[in-house]
Amino acid sequence: MVQSIKHLLIVTLLLSLMGCATTIDYMVVGTGNHRDNKVHDGIIEFDNKWSAVGGIMTCCWEWATGTQSVYDIPPPKSVYVKWLDYDPRVYYEATVMLSDKLYDLATNLPPYYREGETVNSHPYLIIGFGENGEVVVWISNSTRDGNIKGRVLHEVGRGQATIIQPDENGRG
Repeated sequence: MVQSIKHLLIVTLLLSLMGCATTIDYMVVGTGNHRDNKVHDGIIEFDNKWSAVGGIMTCCWEWATGTQSVYDIPPPKSVYVKWLDYDPRVYYEATVMLSDKLYDLATNLPPYYREGETVNSHPYLIIGFGENGEVVVWISNSTRDGNIKGRVLHEVGRGQATIIQPDENGRG
């Protein structure tokens, strides 16, 4: 009897620990900004643990451009971003706290439809850089909304960047 209770407790403990191990198997991280607003995102760092590749972008708000795949990660709780807006030449930085619902949203995204066919997608975490230092983070089932039906776009974070002064070499 005592042995059975010990086994039951061990199994219960293992099951509870497995339930806490929530990782996103596969996700794509992308960036977007308003049309005709050229920016260079230099740093995109999640939870001070892992980064996404930055680069120059000129389009589009709520779209995942310049994407990068990530595997087996816990849902991020925050993202630190640092970027240059070319017109006017302003450097920004911000830390945006992300929703604790990100995991549930990312793992329960519906399929979308393109040309009458169902597309079972994966989550896209999209970081949007606004014209005046706004940062918006979405989770979506598609990179963009063109020629598809059923795209969902959930806002999972929002913040306002601060302007930072360039260093002696003119970099932020």
